[in-house]
Amino acid sequence: MAEKDKVEETKKETKKETTTKKTTNKKATTKKTNTTTKANTKSKAKKTIDKIAKNVTKPATRKKRDMNEMVSVICITNTPLVYTSKNQVGYRVDWGGFLEENWMEYKELINMRNSQRAFFEEPWVICEWDVLVDLKVDQYYKNIIDLENLDAIFEKSPEELERTLKIVPDGIKKLIVDRAFELRREKKLDSLNTIEVIENTLNIDLSI
Repeated sequence: MAEKDKVEETKKETKKETTTKKTTNKKATTKKTNTTTKANTKSKAKKTIDKIAKNVTKPATRKKRDMNEMVSVICITNTPLVYTSKNQVGYRVDWGGFLEENWMEYKELINMRNSQRAFFEEPWVICEWDVLVDLKVDQYYKNIIDLENLDAIFEKSPEELERTLKIVPDGIKKLIVDRAFELRREKKLDSLNTIEVIENTLNIDLSI
């Protein structure tokens, strides 16, 4: 009987050791898998961040613009506008008024920028955004409003209207004032709050 008990005890100890080894191996394997997953996640995140950083810091390569390219130039003054070139004798462009379009060579727009910069600074004309960027005058259009829906500005709340009037370029302020006078004469602008904000912000009198 003693011998039999001894054999049974040996079997139990052997089984216990085997179970302990399996558990240890399982834990080790699990830990290794988690470490690998974290490493892969960090690597993927780093690649994503690097990709975004490159896109932000690396400027887009632009194709060199043809000097003779014809560019659409739109008048954004409320009155007729005339451009007379200082580089080409007899070169003249006339716009009849607000949102009228003419076509000019890109090289002449460069001349306009260099010799009569007010066309862009005020601004009095507008082109496609990529043209403004290439001409390096896009900074003058950062606070431009929706000119094709100009009347919408008079529907803003007094607070929004005041903020807009303070940041738009000078040429656009004049455009808004001219349009406000038109609407007043047509009896289509009668909001006292709107009139008061325009008068106080731009220091004008809209009385008619």
